[in-house]
Amino acid sequence: MRSTEMSICRSILLAYIGSSNLTHSAMVTGLEWNVRVSGVRNADVVAKMAAVFDSYWASGDFIPFDRDQFRQRTELTEPEQTLRMSPIEVVLMPFQERLLEQVEVARTLGRHRNLLVAATGTGKTVIAAVDYARLRERLPRDRLLFVAHREEILEQSRATFAHALRDASFGELWVGGKRPSRFEHVFASIQSLNRSGLESVDPAHFDVVIVDEFHHAAAPSYQMLLERMAPRELLGMTATPERADGLDVLRYFDGRIAAELRVWDAIDQQYLVPFSYFGVHDGTDLSDVPWKRGSGYDPTALTNVLTADHAWARRVVEELRRKTGDPHGVRALGFCVSIGHARFMAEQFRAAGIPAVAIWGDSPMEERTVALRDLAGGRVHVVFAVDLFNEGVDVPNVDTLLLLRPTESPTLFLQQLGRGLRRARGKALCTVLDFVANHRREFRFDRKLRALLGGSRRDIERQVERDFPFLPSGCHMELDPVARDIVLRSIRQAIPSDWRAKCHELRSLGSVSLATYLEETGLELEDVYANNRSWSALRRAVGLPTDDAGPEEDALLRAVGRLLHVDDHERLDAYRSLVVRASAPDPAVLSELERRFARMLIASLTTLKASASLTEGPRTSHWLCTPGTHGLRFWRRSTSAAGSSRSPGSPASGGTRTVRATSSRSR
Repeated sequence: MRSTEMSICRSILLAYIGSSNLTHSAMVTGLEWNVRVSGVRNADVVAKMAAVFDSYWASGDFIPFDRDQFRQRTELTEPEQTLRMSPIEVVLMPFQERLLEQVEVARTLGRHRNLLVAATGTGKTVIAAVDYARLRERLPRDRLLFVAHREEILEQSRATFAHALRDASFGELWVGGKRPSRFEHVFASIQSLNRSGLESVDPAHFDVVIVDEFHHAAAPSYQMLLERMAPRELLGMTATPERADGLDVLRYFDGRIAAELRVWDAIDQQYLVPFSYFGVHDGTDLSDVPWKRGSGYDPTALTNVLTADHAWARRVVEELRRKTGDPHGVRALGFCVSIGHARFMAEQFRAAGIPAVAIWGDSPMEERTVALRDLAGGRVHVVFAVDLFNEGVDVPNVDTLLLLRPTESPTLFLQQLGRGLRRARGKALCTVLDFVANHRREFRFDRKLRALLGGSRRDIERQVERDFPFLPSGCHMELDPVARDIVLRSIRQAIPSDWRAKCHELRSLGSVSLATYLEETGLELEDVYANNRSWSALRRAVGLPTDDAGPEEDALLRAVGRLLHVDDHERLDAYRSLVVRASAPDPAVLSELERRFARMLIASLTTLKASASLTEGPRTSHWLCTPGTHGLRFWRRSTSAAGSSRSPGSPASGGTRTVRATSSRSR
């Protein structure tokens, strides 16, 4: 804030008021005004100035100057984070403006919890900083909470906001041993927030809450934050909202993505550099490495396998030479399983004459900074890292990636890929070497490839079979013959087996018909209706529309599963003719054969005996005869579009099936 100095010389009746300050804007770009007022000609003006000045001086907003108190209050508590402001103003690129416009459109529609999905390297933090700068101009208050999970991300984000707002002192860090004092603009780690007790924070204290790397929001620590805070505006940011565990983070945004720019589009529009991806079979067998559901391979056992064989490390060196031509001309990041693995690879590369270092999360900040500086300067050619450069750290000079850590996580895969796609002077391409082992059956190649290529599991299979014909301009993907067979085998085995996986598949496909869902996932109809589940339940679980439930909804949906064995066309056609009618059929006008089929259908759907008369008893009338009820007419809505048939004479299971589903809202 620019100060205003006033000096009143009552003896000569002169008043001076001005705003000349020793600041960059004042001395370089600002237009400064100073006014001299004569008490002889404008005595009333001077008197009014004096009264206003005295009122300010006497107010509680000003206190007498105390040298020690002044030093204490103005002392920099974080001298290492003092920013040197660039004279260049932060200006969004056109594609960033479009993303921000989409977020703003959502707000005009009354949606104040919005998710921004943008590929790594497209400047999500810059977009958020400019968005906040515009928000603070119209909000009555502008308290900000920016949340991330690593100190490096918070420091870079605070610097970005300070540059965007032209305020070098903007923001306070709340991470590690640093704690804010003013609590106006806070850049906090999720660990610090939870450790200090979110209960002590007023839910409405912060007007704007920004959560970086929002794919972490499924974790309990983030859920506590998101469920407690009630800001005027919530903005989530991520490159990859999809999670390998199938957990849904879109529920915080009513299932919506406000603005989106995926890797494919960013490369196609030349906002990121293209890549050449090589999947190389490395001869390693990981089938005996212990596997834990939800986290993958056991890191210790995996490290033992990868570090026990020096020939494997030499294979990595040789592939780097073959694919890049000159390993001494690259700036590469290698993603490793563990500290021991990273150290091992650095030693092997140095032994091969390639300067390399290993760093990890517990490495001193200075050591990490030096490693990246040496990489940029060409003094080091490869930096092997462990859980360090996956998120939020800018290393634009990197032009080669070594994926040495087997991962099926789409989030982790795209984050690692994004580390090499940022544009930099003289950088035309990013080379990616992904080393493919013989994996356990649980390992899913399709997950990370779907995150990159899009489409269903079947689409990914076709892409691999046809050597990736649909890529952005300048990109190349290649699997060697052995790696190709391993990937295809994994994809074909990647049929969702549990309920969460089935929901994840449908969520990725969208509002498709049952037939399309079965075709794309490779599932059988029995898989959908197993364990008293149904197509309706599956659609509801992922938030897709279904017909309104009738009074016998649960019983009828369970009953549908009892009809899956029906495979003769005569019976299927008869059932269909009964249930496609606008109202319940009248037994009096049915033929004898139709009445028999109706009895069979009722017996399958209800607890009534098949031999019962179609007109006896109130429940029979309810199921079939009474107009306006939810009997067979309800079952028609439930199953007629989801019926299935097998070829006559085929076994009850495992035969070739033609699904007759066409409606996306069938049950």
